[in-house]
Amino acid sequence: MAPKIEIYKNDELINDLKYLLDKDQLSKELNLQVWNNRYGDEEVEDLDEPAMTFSDNEGGINSKVLNCFEIEIDGVYHVLDEIKIGEYLSGSPNDGEIKEENEDNFIEIKVRVNVPKSIVPGTRNLSLHIGPYSQISSS
Repeated sequence: MAPKIEIYKNDELINDLKYLLDKDQLSKELNLQVWNNRYGDEEVEDLDEPAMTFSDNEGGINSKVLNCFEIEIDGVYHVLDEIKIGEYLSGSPNDGEIKEENEDNFIEIKVRVNVPKSIVPGTRNLSLHIGPYSQISSS
């Protein structure tokens, strides 16, 4: 069975985010968890080299805002062109709790935007996309 990837913010399942941006500032950090097979009771396929991309309501994947997105991985922030967020996400059954026994099923990440001066302040709707790095990096 294919991977069952879900993104959570504060234990709430999300697909889209509303994000408030102020001109020429660093936005607040957003803490997210990317899960494979959360609360699953049957095995699904692992996701090798999971990667994250975003699109927004102003310019899609070519948005000026997205070019300033930063993803924190292992304590270091990377710009959006380094979108690989881990080595793999296990598809093994789990109870969905954030604990050591489930650590192969999820990745905790932080995202923020280093907002350029040329951006009009306001709320953006962001869509999040997770897939294998090999597919996302070649598109």
